[in-house]
Amino acid sequence: MTTLTPIEYEQYCLSIFRLEGWTAKTTPATGDQGADLLCESSGTRVVVQCKKYSQPVGNAAVQEVLAADA
Repeated sequence: MTTLTPIEYEQYCLSIFRLEGWTAKTTPATGDQGADLLCESSGTRVVVQCKKYSQPVGNAAVQEVLAADA
């Protein structure tokens, strides 16, 4: 995979959700409390935080997405 910017990586993740039939949109770049994508399918709504890391993201990233007001 080529090197993607963080925004390009979010768009890549968004396209995967859409290809799988989810209704998906990105959140604003700031003030999103860590949420990057809002996705919904068959009544299930998920908040996604896109991280392009080669190592585990750690507890802080998990806390951010759980606190996201989406």
